[in-house]
Order: sequence, then structure tokens, then C-alpha cells
Amino acid sequence: MNGSTGNLILEGFDAENIYIELLDRFGPIPDEVISLITLAEIRCICKKLNIISVKEKNSIVEIEFAKVH
Repeated sequence: MNGSTGNLILEGFDAENIYIELLDRFGPIPDEVISLITLAEIRCICKKLNIISVKEKNSIVEIEFAKVH
């Protein structure tokens, strides 16, 4: 994400309320949509923790933090 719009979306992100709203409006939520909501939630958490990259390969997870000035 780039720009201030992306930051505003992440700052106000509430996965539980989004899930409830989708369920209320559309009924059962497909697994793909749940995965997207979960990914957005993970991105929000990473931003708060100054994590700039999370990679997984062969069951090994690599986390890169932003440099603190």
C-alpha cells in the first residue's frame, strides 16, 4: 500500500466488524474472502509493529523490521 489512503484504511481496520457486516448482508462468507480479511488484519498488525516484510519458504518464516531512526 502506498499513500495516505492506505494508511487511513489500516488505521480504522476492524476485521470482526467487517466480517459481521459481510455475513449480515451476504450470508455465508467464502473462504477466499475470509483469507483476504485475515491478510488485511495481519498487514495492520505488521504496520503497528514496524514490520516491513514477512516471508515464508519451506516452513521457515523471515520477518524484517523497519529501521528505527
